[in-house]
Amino acid sequence: MSDLPPEDQSQPEEPKALFEGTLQLSRHMDYFRNVDEFYAYHNLFGYVLRMSEDVLDFLEYFREAPRDAFELIQQFGAQFEDEQLDQFLSVFRSLACLLQSEDEESERLLDMYPMHARWILAHQAESGPVTLYTADNETRQHVRISTLDDWDSALWRAIDGERSVKELIELMRDIPGSPMQGLQERVLASLALLTHSDMQVLKMSAEKASRYQGRRHAMPPYLVSTMFYDRVTHILRSETPGPRVHIRGQRSEPIDPAILEADRLENRLSYLFREPHPALGGQSYGARVLDKLDELGAISSAPRILDLSADTGHLARTLIEQLAVKHPEQHAKLHYVLVAPDESIAQRQRETIEGLPLEHVVCDFGKVSEHVEGPFDLILCNEALGSLETLSVRRVTRTVEDEQDVDDDDVEEQSPSKAKETFIGEGSSVAAIFKYGLSLDDSPDDFLLTVGAFEVLSQIKKLLSGQGQALLIEFGELYRYPQRTNEEGGFAFSQHFGLLQQVAKRLGFQTQFAYLMDELDFDRNLPMFATTRSQFKALRQFFRERGVELERRAYTREDIEALLGEHGIGPELIELSFEKLEDRVLGLVMHAFKWLRLYRSVEL
Repeated sequence: MSDLPPEDQSQPEEPKALFEGTLQLSRHMDYFRNVDEFYAYHNLFGYVLRMSEDVLDFLEYFREAPRDAFELIQQFGAQFEDEQLDQFLSVFRSLACLLQSEDEESERLLDMYPMHARWILAHQAESGPVTLYTADNETRQHVRISTLDDWDSALWRAIDGERSVKELIELMRDIPGSPMQGLQERVLASLALLTHSDMQVLKMSAEKASRYQGRRHAMPPYLVSTMFYDRVTHILRSETPGPRVHIRGQRSEPIDPAILEADRLENRLSYLFREPHPALGGQSYGARVLDKLDELGAISSAPRILDLSADTGHLARTLIEQLAVKHPEQHAKLHYVLVAPDESIAQRQRETIEGLPLEHVVCDFGKVSEHVEGPFDLILCNEALGSLETLSVRRVTRTVEDEQDVDDDDVEEQSPSKAKETFIGEGSSVAAIFKYGLSLDDSPDDFLLTVGAFEVLSQIKKLLSGQGQALLIEFGELYRYPQRTNEEGGFAFSQHFGLLQQVAKRLGFQTQFAYLMDELDFDRNLPMFATTRSQFKALRQFFRERGVELERRAYTREDIEALLGEHGIGPELIELSFEKLEDRVLGLVMHAFKWLRLYRSVEL
């Protein structure tokens, strides 16, 4: 008989089952990757889920064979808490990623409401075929033009976000060409083609579109997003890539490499607003920047200006030309140095600045003091920080015992363990943390650090005169850690302006942080043409087929309506969106752009 007290003689309880029966992975899943983040895309519903690699492993565990709850606990019980497993299962089952049977997906689809995805481009006249224009997110160098047949075109027109799949099936019974048998299967197959990650022109919603009328912010994010990262399904599964979805009547048109290169440089505010614009009271971006610099007393009587520029050179051109008009005496004494980070950007700048009185230098922004001679009264850094070196860092927490040898005989006499935080990271990231004494108490466990931008601030310290000012304009947030964004031909990183301020103050500067829209007095409420890079590529192809070269600039609603009217294009072209300037201009999110001024002198 056991010597244990009665209350301790009970048998251990069996683990509570997390679900009944078995679950299997949907065969309609695709995976995409953005640095260390993974995304799952459900090709039947259009769901987009972001996850870490360990959660992806959890999901893929159900692909090899149907799994029951006890197998799952045995595999992942030591890695995840029960509450986490419950949460994963709840999300993946509700979004049809994990199924009890393959029939479950088609049964769910019948009650969903197909909606035309946002940021698509479709040309649909009242009759005849519908043509879809989609940027090829696999090659990023082509536009796919898909002409639907008459039957699929009728199905497309019937999709209004208010009819469920069941209702669409009934509606299609009266359409010529509909089969007597197998109509449901044909409708589901057509919807699947258009929702697939290769197309992404449809999304399946659990609610009618009218529920979100005037409440777009309440829409599930997947209904308004597009998956444009690199597909890695075949890599994760060690398979050869499968065939891509192809619609009958589809063709692929290459984008001129020169246009792709122009896109890389022209998606800048200084380019979009290079001409006088109603959003700036009839002024150009450069002219408004000069007015603000004048207001701040940043243009001296004999101005020496250093311009670190990764754009087309339009800001430099406008500043110099406007200075000649507004301050001819200062213009006569102007010494303007324009610095490009590489030869490809410098070549484009040469086309813009030809004939201007300036010095043009090509060098690494982080070593600019080795190539130009200061001091300068004004240093500009306009949308030039995003492509500079950005490194990964991980916060590590460990106890005192991790760092010292502890004699077992002395354990009871030790004080309680103390946690100590430190960092490990790529390259010079950790050195930068300690060099500038950065306060990172609010950082996540893994984050990015814009060490290239910090080095630019260090260069500014070397080159700025005692009474001079520096102006940095970039996208980012005051407290949010850098995020990687896909750009034409590469990547860019947002700025953590709070950290930039910390570095600037450590270098001896005072700082002024503000929203760019406020400092330049943009008309926040002006309706502007809003798009994405992918949709703009598609729109440009649409106009090219009609003999029109669509330039990149900040289009107002009136601009687009006039352009469509000029070429006889009416409401059959969908979806063209217009949003307040403060939200989006073409593909740029305006409220993300901030202004950071550095100075040493006492504020006036």
